[in-house]
Amino acid sequence: MRRVLIVDDDSKVLEKFKKTLYPICHEWEIVFAVSGKEALALMAKSPFDVVVSNMRMPEMDGVELLDAVMERYPETVRIIHSGHSDREMVLRSVKSAHQFLMKPCDAETMKHTIERTCSLRDLLKNETLKKLVAGIKDLPSIPSLYGLIIKEMQSKDASLKKVGYLISQDVSMSAKILQLVNSAFFGPTTEIMDPQKAAVYLGIDTLKALVLSIHVFSSFTEDAELHGFSLAEMWRHSLMTRRLAMHIARTETNDEKVSEEALMAGILHDIGRLIMLKVPRQCKEVNDFIESTGCGFVEAEYAVMKTSHAELGGLLIKIRARQNQAIKI
Repeated sequence: MRRVLIVDDDSKVLEKFKKTLYPICHEWEIVFAVSGKEALALMAKSPFDVVVSNMRMPEMDGVELLDAVMERYPETVRIIHSGHSDREMVLRSVKSAHQFLMKPCDAETMKHTIERTCSLRDLLKNETLKKLVAGIKDLPSIPSLYGLIIKEMQSKDASLKKVGYLISQDVSMSAKILQLVNSAFFGPTTEIMDPQKAAVYLGIDTLKALVLSIHVFSSFTEDAELHGFSLAEMWRHSLMTRRLAMHIARTETNDEKVSEEALMAGILHDIGRLIMLKVPRQCKEVNDFIESTGCGFVEAEYAVMKTSHAELGGLLIKIRARQNQAIKI
C-alpha cells in the first residue's frame, strides 16, 4: 500500500481532499499536513512514497519543501499542486518536482498521476539508466513549426492547405515531405511538387507524424553517421509501426485521441536507440557484443548495460513530458 502525504496550509482544501480521496483510501494510506515543517517531521518518523504539496504556504513554500524532500528522501515521489497564478514558482520547482497537478484536482486524476509518476521513480532506481541519462547533454525538442501545425490542425476550421503553407516556410522540411510523398511508400499516381498539395494528399494524421519524426531523426544525423547507424532503415520501420499502431487503435476504439497517441507511439517507440548514440562508449560495447555472440540487439543491451533502449527512451520521454507540462502551467 502506498503512503501518500498531502500538504496544504488551507484546512478547507485538506477537508475537500479527504472527501475527494475517500473512494481510494482503501488503496493508499493518506496522511495530511498543514505546513512544510509538519510534513518534514512526519517524514522523519516514517517514510512516504509520495508527497503532494501546495505551492504557496507561509514559512516554507512548496518549492522549499520539495527541495528539502529531494535532498533528504530522494526516493520519494514529489508532486506540486498549484493554480495558474503560480506559474513562476512552478518553473522554480522543475528540478525538484516529478509532476504537477492543476487546482482543482479530482480523485481519478490524482490517482492516475501518482501511479504514473511512481513508475517513473521505479525506472530512476536503475543505476545504469541514471548514468546514461546523466551522460546525455543534448536532446531534440519539439520544433516550433510542429507546434504551429498542431495548432492549425486542432482549430475548428483547420485547413490542410494552410498546413502545407506552414511546411513550405521550412526549406528542409518541404524537401523531405515532397521526397516522402513521391516515394513508393505513399505511391501517388503523379509527381507532387507543391507542399500544399502534398499536405492534402497525405492527410492530417500522416503529416503530424512526418513533421515530428523528420525533426527527431534529423537531430541525430551526425551521431548516426559517426556510428554507421542506418537512419533510413529505422525511419522506414518507424513509419510502418506508426501505420500499424494507428490502424489497430482505430479498429479497437473510436477515440481519436487514442489513435493519435498510437500514431506518436509508433513513431517514437524506438527513440531510445537514437538516444544511445549520445553515449558512444555504451553503444560500441553493445555492438561489439552482438558481433562476438551473434545475439539480438535487446539481448546485447541487457547483457552489457542491464537495461535496454526501451527503458531509456521511456524514461527520457517521461522526463521531457514532465518538463513541458511545468512550462505550460
